[in-house]
Amino acid sequence: MKPAAARLKSALGVLQPDQEMTSSAYRQWRHGFVLSRLRLAFVVAIAAFLVFFVFNFAILIPVTRRSAELDWATTTTDQRDYFFSTAIQLLGLLLGLVLLRLAKMQRHPWRLFLLINMLVLLLASVLTLSRGEVYLDLLTWLLLIMLQGLLIPVCWRWHLLTQLACTLPLLILIALPNIQLISVPTDLQLVFALQVTLCLGLVCLITDFGIYLYEGVLQREFDLKERLQFFLHAVSHDLRTPVMGSIMVLNQALKTQQPMVLLPATTLVQMRNSHERQLQLINTLLESHHSQVHGIEIFPQPHSLPDLIKVLLQERSALYPPGAIQLELWPDLPPIYGDALQIQRVYDNLISNALQYNRPGVSVILRAWVVAGWMHCQVSDNGQGLGEPAAATRIFEPYATPTTSHQPLNLGLGLYICRRIVEAHGGQISASSHPAQGTTIVFTLPLAPDCPR
Repeated sequence: MKPAAARLKSALGVLQPDQEMTSSAYRQWRHGFVLSRLRLAFVVAIAAFLVFFVFNFAILIPVTRRSAELDWATTTTDQRDYFFSTAIQLLGLLLGLVLLRLAKMQRHPWRLFLLINMLVLLLASVLTLSRGEVYLDLLTWLLLIMLQGLLIPVCWRWHLLTQLACTLPLLILIALPNIQLISVPTDLQLVFALQVTLCLGLVCLITDFGIYLYEGVLQREFDLKERLQFFLHAVSHDLRTPVMGSIMVLNQALKTQQPMVLLPATTLVQMRNSHERQLQLINTLLESHHSQVHGIEIFPQPHSLPDLIKVLLQERSALYPPGAIQLELWPDLPPIYGDALQIQRVYDNLISNALQYNRPGVSVILRAWVVAGWMHCQVSDNGQGLGEPAAATRIFEPYATPTTSHQPLNLGLGLYICRRIVEAHGGQISASSHPAQGTTIVFTLPLAPDCPR
């Protein structure tokens, strides 16, 4: 029994909403959304059943009694079966409204979703099973399935589980030779069963696929909102700090009430550096927007990769700590075919990130080798790593920053721009990291034409 129960629990777990692939904010919103829409779905379904119930008993059944060509619900047994099935459906929906108030059901609304569907759809259909008959109101099934997909367009696994739990037992009963469908001639029962299977299958497939697509859009929207919030926080932090520092310096200087104020050279250097950082952040934002709209423009030419790296290190020698960067390049590397300025920007961003997001004393090693006609460029450090394993794939997305960084928040656009530059050259970029062992980033660049490969 225990292995069977474990397998059943595992199967139900697969059909439940994915908790790992969605953000906590989206899961919290979805939970409240499902509860409110379940309540609305119950109310709408009750109103619809009451309208059909009154219409059938007040108009449709009297008309069929007077007509010789219509035989729907003309007998007392037919009317009793319809009355009891509708009553069970209404009681099931009312029970759903009551159970929705329970805290346990509110914590696990998918259980209520499954229970009420089985009461409303399956139980009402097998009410006459003791007589060897099954009552199937196909229109009610289709309307209820579409109503749930329209009002609760999330958690496609819930809908699939409910549809399987309700339709499979019914289809099995219909296929039995000693079970008769009410109001369906015996010689047409097989054809009707195939028609029911086709209709329900198509409606369920279309409904579930639409829910799957719509929920993907919702998850993407929540992900973008979270990134936007982080982005605004990072921008406000990184742009606000230098401004506040400059204001404090100026206010302190104005307290002297002298027409001429002398400031130490170190203070002026700090102010200049802070404003240069502001300008760099603004330029990064503009560049990111331009690359998203127009793409990265490159002007490729044959270049020597070691020469490009050495020129960059010489130009940035004042910013890179002495001895922090080591070169381990293959001898006699063939020339690459790329934009020299853009490639140097990739190296500059990667080296700067390695130095910025690690504690002082970190070592950065630059390597390069050729494999299958591509130059493989590696930038590795022995720092603290990226933290969680998923960060290695996320860091190249816009506004993504390492979670283990002890530095102030940054915009998280540098590695995103690196990825766009590498992809503009036709290459690929990837990262690997281990906690307390450092991070390694590898990207590929094309070799120059007519060079040995």
